[in-house]
Amino acid sequence: MTILTQPLISAISDEWYSFHLFGTPGDVVTNLEDLNQSILTILTTPQGSVPHHPDWFSDLANLIDKPVTTVRSTLTQKVLAAIERHESRVTALGVTITPFSDDSSSLRVTVRWRVNLTELESETTAVLG
Repeated sequence: MTILTQPLISAISDEWYSFHLFGTPGDVVTNLEDLNQSILTILTTPQGSVPHHPDWFSDLANLIDKPVTTVRSTLTQKVLAAIERHESRVTALGVTITPFSDDSSSLRVTVRWRVNLTELESETTAVLG
């Protein structure tokens, strides 16, 4: 069980946060909501930001502000690797990356995933940048 809190970095817009996360800040999340929050945390927590665990989470921030066409493959690989490493309860099925802003300074990353040992599927979307 995870306590839903504010996003760990300001890269998630308030608009996205309020419409796409389950529950409200302070609510207890369970089941698919817990997995969704875990994947969102993995995607939005910069690698090196957790004291004593510099290799935790994802190294996606270094790819922001670059054209989507040049970083799509690398970003996809990094997303898949981060989820595989940090969330053993799911298997990532696919990653979609699209520009979120006109100047490509923000990216929308959507991960489609399945809960291991089940047929339950869902997706998590994060806006980075």
